[in-house]
Amino acid sequence: PEYRVRKLIDTSDVPVARDDYSNDELSKAAIVAAEDTAADVARHLGDRTAIAFCVDVAHPKSLAAALRRRGLRVPHVDSPPSARERVRVLDAFRRGDPQIICNCEIATEGFDAPTCSAVILSRPTTSRGLFLQMSGRGLRSSPGKKDCLFFDYSNLLETHGTVTDPVAYSLDGGLVV
Repeated sequence: PEYRVRKLIDTSDVPVARDDYSNDELSKAAIVAAEDTAADVARHLGDRTAIAFCVDVAHPKSLAAALRRRGLRVPHVDSPPSARERVRVLDAFRRGDPQIICNCEIATEGFDAPTCSAVILSRPTTSRGLFLQMSGRGLRSSPGKKDCLFFDYSNLLETHGTVTDPVAYSLDGGLVV
């Protein structure tokens, strides 16, 4: 993994509810950062394909529009008009076009696109499990793929560590040191 870290999404005033940030307030903070996020991604992505993880349905639409204004090929993926359309977009992404997909809870679990070589972490979370789930989408091996670039705009690396940091768990729910 390679990392590009810029804290663009300010969560200091976002309340935590049920062990994670409140989506309504979190979405507002993420949308405020969408233009700066898109500018940074456009500057550093190169020819990589990327998955952007977003907060709710409004956030990926905002981020996708900001990325398109910078000339990148990117739809948002949440609940398109039909499941068939969503499958079409995800299959096309696996083949390399579009270059980026912006999603909310679509590519987090059970989605496999081994050629994906960048992950845009624009969805702050207090959950290390969710952080690792999002990160894992870019860590699949693929012929010719040498690394994965993580764009952290959500302070996730400072909160949860890197994806390669060892973490031991116990059966009683606590961490083993």
